[in-house]
Amino acid sequence: MIVSDASPLIALARIGQLDLCKLFFDVVVIPVAVHDEIDASPRGFEGARPDWIQVQSVRDAAAAGDLLRDLDRGEAEAIVLAEELQAFLPIDESGGRRFALARGLQITGTLGVLLAAKLAGHIESLTAMLELLEDEGFHMSARLVAEVRAAAGEEVV
Repeated sequence: MIVSDASPLIALARIGQLDLCKLFFDVVVIPVAVHDEIDASPRGFEGARPDWIQVQSVRDAAAAGDLLRDLDRGEAEAIVLAEELQAFLPIDESGGRRFALARGLQITGTLGVLLAAKLAGHIESLTAMLELLEDEGFHMSARLVAEVRAAAGEEVV
């Protein structure tokens, strides 16, 4: 099981790879705020939310509220819910990643999911997926792109 922030799910859905999450994790849990973000996104799930993505409220709303000084509501609830469920957390935004790591959570991001899929043989070309993400306006640092491409054996020559 994982608890996910909105960005990885939206990004994967936009490039037609949302089902990669299901390959690696039986259940994906999202907090209410993440569900709301995805619903508000112009191209969120583009239809009904898959049944393997469950929506759950955080138990400690005050803890999530404390994080709102530095994070948006979705990130704050995702971090708190991941703590409550002792779950792995896909999250992309650097601020949210810093807070999650400081709180001892195990994290990855959209590129980490794609790299794992490439290494497991579920996608043929990581580079092609990165290009699709870029076409969708997904922001990635050149350094991170180079690192994941190298890890996938798709280095630029």
